[in-house]
Amino acid sequence: MAHLNQPWGATPKYLFVALLLSSVLGAQRQLIDVTQVLEVGHLDPGSRIHLRLPLENGSQQLVSCRSGQAGRLLTDAAGFRSYEWTIGAATGDTLRLDYRLVLGGKTRQPTGVAADYALPPIPDQFARSGLSAIRAEEDTVATITRILRHLRRRVRVTPNPQRFDYRQSLLQDYHQRLSTTDRRHLLLSLALQDHGIPHRMVAGKWLADGTVYENQLWVEARVQGIWLRLDLLPNELQRAVKEGASIGYLVSTYDWRDASLLAVTPGGQSTGVPYASGYSNVVDYFYYKKDEALEQRKYAEAVTFVDSILNYLPDDTDAVGEKGVIYTQAGRPEEGIRYLQYGIRNARTRRDSAAALIHFAKYYSLTGELALAYQALERSHKLVPVQLALFYDPRLERLLESEDYHDRLQAIIYASN
Repeated sequence: MAHLNQPWGATPKYLFVALLLSSVLGAQRQLIDVTQVLEVGHLDPGSRIHLRLPLENGSQQLVSCRSGQAGRLLTDAAGFRSYEWTIGAATGDTLRLDYRLVLGGKTRQPTGVAADYALPPIPDQFARSGLSAIRAEEDTVATITRILRHLRRRVRVTPNPQRFDYRQSLLQDYHQRLSTTDRRHLLLSLALQDHGIPHRMVAGKWLADGTVYENQLWVEARVQGIWLRLDLLPNELQRAVKEGASIGYLVSTYDWRDASLLAVTPGGQSTGVPYASGYSNVVDYFYYKKDEALEQRKYAEAVTFVDSILNYLPDDTDAVGEKGVIYTQAGRPEEGIRYLQYGIRNARTRRDSAAALIHFAKYYSLTGELALAYQALERSHKLVPVQLALFYDPRLERLLESEDYHDRLQAIIYASN
């Protein structure tokens, strides 16, 4: 980030005030995250493994993929990328998949699949099934809501998918009131087709509750020019979401007939891959290691961890500002202020601006300019309420211990709570 090393020429105090008056504040930006995914599969020697990676453009971008064996990269006509491995007797029966994804931003739309894209075919007996009797509502959203509610009540997810008979028809799932998670989404597609609601099937992965769920299907319906995600989650994930858990949806392909992770045995049988899996937030990990280094006053090491974050998120003004505060802690405020100036000058949203002002509050607290430190903190709070954890940051210690600002800081703390 060589552009950060250019001096701006203005003194920190006056530049700070000028930038406060001229900051452009907009809507909150969509968060971007970096996720580390690990999957370990146990397979028969001679098996062929097919891993379809999440889309690289838009909301999912592959950063790296590593394994114990050399994988062959495949790219189809639509530009979707996948890897294929063959497990030989000499390599053992374990395949380790370890890759990183940058998540966030715009969602990639399917390209190159319009000509041959197909939805699940409607069976001949569909008109005589209860699925065709779902009444249409006055608007599309209400109709979709009725369909989802009907399927959730009517069709349960089998607790033993390994014993499920996948050869039976979808309508038999409906009549027996028992199906699998992905087949329930195929039933959803049949109902949407019956009502003429445009939609597409999506195949990919779920990141939920610490586990990577491969070979998942969900539906995206086109409503008023916007693609809305529709899913019929199994009960355990529904409970997790109600308790505050989040689910990462990683789109691998817009062809519902494809799998995101599949093994083909030497006998030619396609099977799921028995595996252990997990994922972690890489950015959170680097922030944790940065804080650990600061506790030990290892400032150069802390800067290294911030640089690791910027390697993935080069436009993250919050990380840039944090780097400036660390330089100030290390006794180099003249270098640190440059990063803070960059952060507030490039703030695009209210949240970005609020975060940049917090960094200025820490900077001025460290340099003993408490009036400016409080001013920055107060202005940040007016943009976005400050988090209570901020008041435990040792870099604000001088400001927090000042009797001159005790009452005013208490008001901010109460408002944050």
